Amino acid sequence: MTTEQAIRAGRSIQETAEFLGVHANHVRNLLARKALRATHIGRRIIVLNAELDRFLAQHTESATAVDAR
Repeated sequence: MTTEQAIRAGRSIQETAEFLGVHANHVRNLLARKALRATHIGRRIIVLNAELDRFLAQHTESATAVDAR
C-alpha cells in the first residue's frame, strides 16, 4: 500500500473523533491504550478504515451483550 493509498484508506485523529462523536483526546487515549491501532505516515497518524470497522464491531458486540442482561 502506498502512502497516498493509506491516507485515503483511513482517517486522521480529528476525522476519527468526528466519526465516532467523541473528542480527539479520547481517540488519542484509545490509541495510547492500544484499544485502537493507527499507522504512522511521516508525522501523520492515520486510523485505517478496516481498523475502525474492527474497533466498532468489537465494541458494538460488547454493548449488545450488556444490553441483553
